[in-house]
Amino acid sequence: MTDGHAGTTAGQPQGLTRLYLIAWLVLVAITAIEVSLLLVFRVPPAVRATALIILAIMKATLIGAYYMGLRFERLAVVYVAVIPLLLLILMLIAVVPVGVLFGLVTSWRLVRRVRRLERATVAVADGDYTVTLPVSGQDEVGRERVRRGEHPTRDRDAGGGG
Repeated sequence: MTDGHAGTTAGQPQGLTRLYLIAWLVLVAITAIEVSLLLVFRVPPAVRATALIILAIMKATLIGAYYMGLRFERLAVVYVAVIPLLLLILMLIAVVPVGVLFGLVTSWRLVRRVRRLERATVAVADGDYTVTLPVSGQDEVGRERVRRGEHPTRDRDAGGGG
């Protein structure tokens, strides 16, 4: 459908349509790389995350430059690429410390309970059948502490104590 000018179709120059097609093919290729990074290649998580972030920024820049008509406005293209990266960094600064703190608190409680269980087990192995453990929690460690708390009595009553 031409509008009387040579080389235009439906108000769009053919060169621009070709440019959109090339940009679309590059976006498809980047998406294929992203999918293969997740499903095909076995790369360390840090490398995979870094590559996915870089590829996402490339895609955002391409979309901004070619589909939003910003390719001649360099400052706008820089904003399209840099602002999501800055938001990611700010989000990591806000979220990572909270995650680290949560991990430290939960692991500290678990490690403390396991160490108590370990000390009681060593004491029983050394022949001290008077060791008792307070029961706390309904998880594996709590159930094991209940079992270990009953264990010395059973061993002593079974003839282990003399």
